[in-house]
Formats: sequence, C-alpha cells, structure tokens
Amino acid sequence: MEYKTLESKIIETSKAIDEAPLVMNDMDMIDTFFSKIKDDVLKAKRKNQHERNWPVLQQLAKMAGYGVTKKGQNKDKSFRYDLKKK
Repeated sequence: MEYKTLESKIIETSKAIDEAPLVMNDMDMIDTFFSKIKDDVLKAKRKNQHERNWPVLQQLAKMAGYGVTKKGQNKDKSFRYDLKKK
C-alpha cells in the first residue's frame, strides 16, 4: 500500500493498531474506548444526529456519578449534575 505522506501512513498504522486484538495496560485500554466513543459522537454530530448519542452520554455520566439533562438548555447544550448517594 502506498502512502501520499508520512502523516497518512502514521494515521493508517494507528487505526490498524486500535482495531487489532492486543494486550495492553488497563488505562491505555480505557483511552482507546473513549477515543472510539468520542469519534462516534463527533461523526453523529457532523451528520446532525445529535440525539443518537444521548443514551451513551447518559450511561457515561451515570458511571461517573453524574446525571445529565437537556431540559431548559439551548440547542447542543446539556446540564450536568451530581447524583445523590444513597
């Protein structure tokens, strides 16, 4: 495969690494998960499919101990609040 620039080769190589099964540090694995989630969210945003990501954002917020809502907010804005501990 020929590459036009060194940058395109690096990008293609890094994509191949992210998609391959591999063993890595737990924190590095978390980084790859969040990188994929962020890419998916940005792709949907560019296609004006904002609401498609809403369940993912709610799950991530809940895992981090937060709640999110769009009630009373401007377009493309969300309100984050702390969840009360039981």
